[in-house]
Amino acid sequence: MKTRNNPAGAAWLETARLRLRPPCADDAPAFSALMRDTAAADSLRGVLDAAAARRRLDRQIQEWASRGYGKFAVIEKRSGRWIGRAGPSHPRAEDELEVGWAVLPAYWGRGFATEAASAAMSFAFDHCGADRVFHYIAPSNAASRSVARKLGSVDSGRTADLSGLNAPVNVWSQCRENWRANRKRFTC
Repeated sequence: MKTRNNPAGAAWLETARLRLRPPCADDAPAFSALMRDTAAADSLRGVLDAAAARRRLDRQIQEWASRGYGKFAVIEKRSGRWIGRAGPSHPRAEDELEVGWAVLPAYWGRGFATEAASAAMSFAFDHCGADRVFHYIAPSNAASRSVARKLGSVDSGRTADLSGLNAPVNVWSQCRENWRANRKRFTC
């Protein structure tokens, strides 16, 4: 993974197949498509209409402005298409730093989520000062559990309530020291 800064100073990450950059207003149509898709949005606090998706995207843009980090827009290098989002955020009132990921269903099964999530994990530990990173995963989301396992994260046995979800999520995590060993498996 390469970290670069754009002219405004915000971090851009590059992997073998992906470019991760801060979100922008131009991402709204693709972001809205992700949030309207029932298969993808079910584990992202539910399906959102275009106006609600835009508000969520605006919050992610604002998080970058206020914290200097947040969810990245995930761009497939080959096509230049926005295919998802991944990165660190604080979705709960507690100070836990979550690294989350989601890709459009058309890109499922190709390793894009794992590639984006591994770059986001490195960013969280290297640039956000995290000592431990969390993932909040709906119990029904087998694909995200698989990504978390590939990253080397483990189910802590805890659950958490996130606003917008009708049921608690499982809390997965990984500490900085474990990520130092686990990141070596990823060439991105």
